Amino acid sequence: MHSEHAAHDFFRQRFATSREFFAAAIRDEAARGLIREGVDPDAEARKLLALADGLQLQTLSDPRIDAAAGITDALAELRVVDARTSAP
Repeated sequence: MHSEHAAHDFFRQRFATSREFFAAAIRDEAARGLIREGVDPDAEARKLLALADGLQLQTLSDPRIDAAAGITDALAELRVVDARTSAP
């Protein structure tokens, strides 16, 4: 988006705030030993934001897409123990 566009500042701030939120949450869980070693919180935050935005856009055209489940799955992949693969 061009820097002169009326929504430019809004989206820059939204992206920055969202990335900071995701990165802080990842750092918090990493400090508690819940995130796999070697995960870069800032890089993962950017990926999660892109995933969240993309899934929400897809949901607009196909309501069967579960954006929340997609984010939940992506977060599970960052964690030390993935509940989907652990034995009952």
